[in-house]
Amino acid sequence: MAQDAPLTSVPKFLSEARKVEDGLRALQTELSEEIIEGRTEDGRVKVKLTGAFQLKRVLISPSLIDPEDRKGLEKAVEEALANALTEARRSMARRTAATVTGSLTASED
Repeated sequence: MAQDAPLTSVPKFLSEARKVEDGLRALQTELSEEIIEGRTEDGRVKVKLTGAFQLKRVLISPSLIDPEDRKGLEKAVEEALANALTEARRSMARRTAATVTGSLTASED
């Protein structure tokens, strides 16, 4: 495959970069609207956040609310939040990679 002349490859590169940028901008909007849920293993605490890591809601089962066991509740909330953040990071990484590679692949066609 012959290489493009330097002056003709620059506009092509800029066009491809714009496509990637547009795709990432659209993905950012999608992630801000996506709701991801993290929960404790027993499901008594649920945390909902967006794919852009904004906390939306914390749901706590009444059975977990015990004034004598504040530490247990704190630990459960931390677990649910950690699970939600892990899932949000995975989603963002997977979708970002798909957007970038998809934009680059589409520009090769």
